[in-house]
Amino acid sequence: MTTLISSDLPPALASDASVREFSEVILKLSMAFQEALRRLAEHDEDFPSEGYGMLTEVYGLRARANILYLTPSTHVVQSLNFSQAAVLGRLEEVLKCLNDVTDLHAVSSMLVSVITIASALGVGRAKVVEFLFETLCVDLESWKKLSLSN
Repeated sequence: MTTLISSDLPPALASDASVREFSEVILKLSMAFQEALRRLAEHDEDFPSEGYGMLTEVYGLRARANILYLTPSTHVVQSLNFSQAAVLGRLEEVLKCLNDVTDLHAVSSMLVSVITIASALGVGRAKVVEFLFETLCVDLESWKKLSLSN
């Protein structure tokens, strides 16, 4: 469930500094996705047909992280109903799950969710970002179950 803003927590993605902080976590995730794909390439027979396309998406995620870092003012989102700590915490949870997931399709689902939210930032995009963050939170619960079953 989305962590709503309380008076003592800064809102998510509401300043250049918070967008840069978000971009740093996205960059860290892009490197973790690349490592997960490298790990899965050794054991997953579907990798040649699907993994290389996913690797291209990882490169796109890395580029998106750099764009967010270099142009944060064009990606600030005002009035989100969750905190910066909540979004960063959830992304760290994705990172933890990613280290344990052994299914290429699960990694693909995680990658698409992270790419989508990272690409949605900008002025007037609060409702979209809130929806995507809520979806990420729901999906995260299913990914946690996958990582526990491995």
